[in-house]
Formats: sequence, C-alpha cells, structure tokens
Amino acid sequence: MYFDDYSFIDNIELFAGKSININDSGYIYGNMFKDEYKPYKNYSVYKLKSDTEEGNLKLKIMEEMFIINDLNLYLDLHPGDVDVYSYFKNHENLLERYINEYQNNYGSIYLNAVKEKYNWINSPWPWEDKNV
Repeated sequence: MYFDDYSFIDNIELFAGKSININDSGYIYGNMFKDEYKPYKNYSVYKLKSDTEEGNLKLKIMEEMFIINDLNLYLDLHPGDVDVYSYFKNHENLLERYINEYQNNYGSIYLNAVKEKYNWINSPWPWEDKNV
C-alpha cells in the first residue's frame, strides 16, 4: 500500500482518532513520541540549562523549534489527527512568543529579523560566550 493509494482529503477519517503518546520532554530525548524512544545502553538524558535569562530563552526557542519540526513530520503522514495538530499550533504560538520576547530584550535572533543595523559581529562568538 502506498500513499498514492489514499486521497488524503477524502479519507481524512482514516487517520482521525489515532492516539499517540506525546513526550513533553521530547527535546532532550530527541523524539516527541514516548513509544518511539529507545534508550541506548546506560545513556541517561541530560537536561540543558543556562546561567542567564538570555541563554534560557535561546533553549526554549530551540525546544519549540524541535517540537514543531517533529510534529510537522508526524502531521505530514497523519493529516487528520486534530489532537496533535492542536498541540502543534500551541507550540507554534509559544515559539512566536519566545522569539518576540528574545528580540525585544536581546536583539535579532535571525538575520532576516534585523531591523536597523547588522551588529552581530560585535556580539561574542559561540565559543567566546561563557553564559550559554
């Protein structure tokens, strides 16, 4: 059976009601779905943290980007899963909020978000920043 065998628009109910076990700590496990996570030998996950508010905000942005990307892959294959889509939209809104908060407090986080001048060259380089 191939994806071409389905008309996703006509058969949206095919995927509806599928329950998945979403992992709220998916970023540190590398997978948003608990049933898919397989630990490697004695490996234990490590929760990233920062000593600064700016670093913590960057981590939140990276977490939200991971969540959105992983759920997007799932939704590509299960377009009718409204529960996951709702979860996806909530995290999309969180990401937008975190990015706006970061840019209001610390400046541009993306090159295309630069408003006045390009001053990243004056910031510490990743290997020079002791706070992140």
